[in-house]
Amino acid sequence: MMAPASNVTADTDVHYPNTVRACQLVEQSWRNTATLYGYEEYDIDTESKLQNRRRYDIVAGAFSVSAYPSASYLLRYEHAGCESPRADVEAIAIAKRGLDAMGIKRSAYNLRINDSEMLDLLLSEYLDLDAVQTSLMARLLAQKRTLAPDKFRDRAIDIVGLSHSSEVLQKLSKLLTARSAEDLPEVIRHSECYVNLVALYERLERLGIDNVILDITLAHPEYTGGIIFDFTEADATHSALLYKGGRYVNNDLQSSVGGQSDMSNIIELLARHTGMRHLESATQAYIVTVGNVLDDAERIAEKLRSERVSVEVDYTSRPIDRQVKEAIKKRVRYVMTVDEQSVAKGLYNLQNIRENSEQQVSFERVVTAVSDRRHHQQYDEDDDVFDLSDIL
Repeated sequence: MMAPASNVTADTDVHYPNTVRACQLVEQSWRNTATLYGYEEYDIDTESKLQNRRRYDIVAGAFSVSAYPSASYLLRYEHAGCESPRADVEAIAIAKRGLDAMGIKRSAYNLRINDSEMLDLLLSEYLDLDAVQTSLMARLLAQKRTLAPDKFRDRAIDIVGLSHSSEVLQKLSKLLTARSAEDLPEVIRHSECYVNLVALYERLERLGIDNVILDITLAHPEYTGGIIFDFTEADATHSALLYKGGRYVNNDLQSSVGGQSDMSNIIELLARHTGMRHLESATQAYIVTVGNVLDDAERIAEKLRSERVSVEVDYTSRPIDRQVKEAIKKRVRYVMTVDEQSVAKGLYNLQNIRENSEQQVSFERVVTAVSDRRHHQQYDEDDDVFDLSDIL
């Protein structure tokens, strides 16, 4: 289990408090999303002979070297022993919902898929390659992004032989331009893997997950049992890998589906796209005081804490505008003013800094306003909600 993000040691990559807030956001989103789909937290590396087991864990690690080494944690989730292709849809949906919960817009990333079984079928039936050639070509396709076009072409010719290279390269070119199941050749459309791929597209579309790119060069060595997917940053100059997953055989030799996500890469994307400006303080209300009312302010703060409202009292006795500026700097949403008049009347000025609004309210209304906002934050992703109930 990962250490709480609040315990991250300060170093060159951590800019308090934004990075810590981002770590907490990602971790909370991971846990909440996994729990929504019935996943329980325990070590994926431990043996589990139970069929149909959903589990997840969070471990130290990263997909690559990151600008945020203190955020080097991975989410791993696994649906063990489930061969239904519907579990593939669920694994992709978990990643999509997790990114939604972090406030990452769909336009900020690409979703790519491939199917290792379908690829073998394309290579053997459409390109007419033998078993050895099929294996070699699949490896070459996985390396395509790292090779210059002429290098890729020369290696492909070496695999198929010069005498057949013209026809094979022409067909291969068509496969490389395919972006959906509809772009694939007729010769494989009778196969079970093609039917499952079409069904996967349809189910994802019903969940509101569209613009799914078919990429026959997509490969991750951990996932070799069928569907492969990943979510990458749409900005080609960065292309951070956010999630990856697919089918594989787990440690118990069970056909399983699952995925992984990289916290540090997600934080890099958040920093580039939002500057992490949307990350609010965990403190829900900030009490500013005017006059000799600190005893009253502390009494009110304790009552708020009894209602599970996190609150900070400004003890500095500075001018009120400087106290409010401090709350803004700390990104606290609500500022509550306590002065002698408000204490006498039981009515307090409550400012919503983010919405630039204020009102005179009772103590009970302060609790209601802050609690309603907290509840709204927990379910913000419902604005873009999807569920599996209508297709399972």
